[in-house]
Amino acid sequence: MYQENPIIRIANALVSVSIDDFDSRLKLQKIGFLAQEMGADIGFTFNWYRRGPYSPSLTRTLYSAEELGLLRMPNPQLSASERKIAEDLRELLGSDLENPKALELIASVWYLLPGIPQQEEDKERALDALVEQKPQFTRDELREALARVASFREKHGKLRS
Repeated sequence: MYQENPIIRIANALVSVSIDDFDSRLKLQKIGFLAQEMGADIGFTFNWYRRGPYSPSLTRTLYSAEELGLLRMPNPQLSASERKIAEDLRELLGSDLENPKALELIASVWYLLPGIPQQEEDKERALDALVEQKPQFTRDELREALARVASFREKHGKLRS
């Protein structure tokens, strides 16, 4: 079951996978969320928590996969759709793939704003809402993340399903 879970394969293809510490688990949660949003059929429900989108069932799956020795698989075999999702995640996140704080920021913006506002006043209202939900980030960090997500979505047509 676990070796067939796309998020296990996608995560192994993208990052050094571990559940040994909080930042590592946070990183996997955000990669899992974004991968699912980009079309990975992983079947988890994500809810809003303090650090952004979170799935308790994904956490259980990751711990089970760790017990089975599946979290640190070298060179996982990805399907064509999984390769595309991994490429999209690399494009969206770039060097931030290993940065838990940046992953939290991008995943939170994606989760909180299923559509990207087009009008400047709507963008400012969206930023106000983001600042309220994510006060640990500056307005400039949130604005940059919003622009990054908007640019990616415009290029790829990736909206919340």
